[in-house]
Amino acid sequence: MEPSALDTRITCPRDGGVAVLLVDIETESIPYIDEEGNPAYFCLEGHHVVTLQGKTFPGGGKLRLAASLPLAV
Repeated sequence: MEPSALDTRITCPRDGGVAVLLVDIETESIPYIDEEGNPAYFCLEGHHVVTLQGKTFPGGGKLRLAASLPLAV
């Protein structure tokens, strides 16, 4: 089963601001994910990192680079 494409921008579930997908700076295509495999986003309004499930970082666990998840264009 193919993973679904990730949105590069979302509405932050915490404060309603615009949040952008966190990706590896070298490849600009490999997203950061949390321990459950949920993509991580940086909220431009509140300056925090959040997942769609509302988990925030730091304090919500650790982030790691995903092996391979396609990005929406």
